[in-house]
Amino acid sequence: LIPIVIQPNKKNYEMLAPENSFIHAEDFDFDPQKLGKYLEKVSNNFELYKSYFRWKIHFKPIYRAEDLEALRICELCFKLNNMKSLKYNSYYSNLSKWFNNQCKYD
Repeated sequence: LIPIVIQPNKKNYEMLAPENSFIHAEDFDFDPQKLGKYLEKVSNNFELYKSYFRWKIHFKPIYRAEDLEALRICELCFKLNNMKSLKYNSYYSNLSKWFNNQCKYD
C-alpha cells in the first residue's frame, strides 16, 4: 500500500518518512480531482507504482504491536478521561488508573 496523506503538511512527512514513500494531497493543491487522476495513473503504471517502494532497498520497516500498544491505551485513557459527555465519564472516574496506572496523560 502507498500511504495517501493530507495532514500534517508535507514537510512534516519529509522529515520522518523515506523519500517517495507516500503521496501527499498537498502536491495536488488538495484537489480531489487532481489526486484521483494521479492515483489512476499510478494504478495503471506498474513502474510508477513500484517507485513508491524503492525506499525498502535502504530501509526496513519495523513494527511490533507491543511498541505501540501503550500509546493506544494512553490515547484512549486521555480521550475517555477528558470527554465532556457524562455518558462515559460517569462509568470511570479515571480510566487510566483503572487500567494500569501508567498512562502518560495522568
